[in-house]
Amino acid sequence: MRDAAANHVDSDAVPHFHDPIPETAATLDPGHGDFTTREGCGTNKVAAEHVLLASGAPMMIIRAAKVHDAGASNPREWMFLKSILERRPAVFLAAFGRVGDHTTAAASSAALV
Repeated sequence: MRDAAANHVDSDAVPHFHDPIPETAATLDPGHGDFTTREGCGTNKVAAEHVLLASGAPMMIIRAAKVHDAGASNPREWMFLKSILERRPAVFLAAFGRVGDHTTAAASSAALV
């Protein structure tokens, strides 16, 4: 997703989303560069979405970011687990949760589907 200034999660500038993001929100332009790079990852995902949507097959596209699971090498959920272990009364999200780059558990995405 892009914000009003065309920033996205892989931009040099952090995107700012002030309201819930609708399905009609602008995305990156599709690309076919190196998917392992910051510049190519998102554009390749958009290109894949366009191919799938053009197929006409019934589907749902979930735009998950930073997916983690039991086998993940980077424990992205550690901050939340640490807060629970320290019995903190709340977990504070960066920018009050208004940024479009949150971790997603593979199990949560599967349950959503």
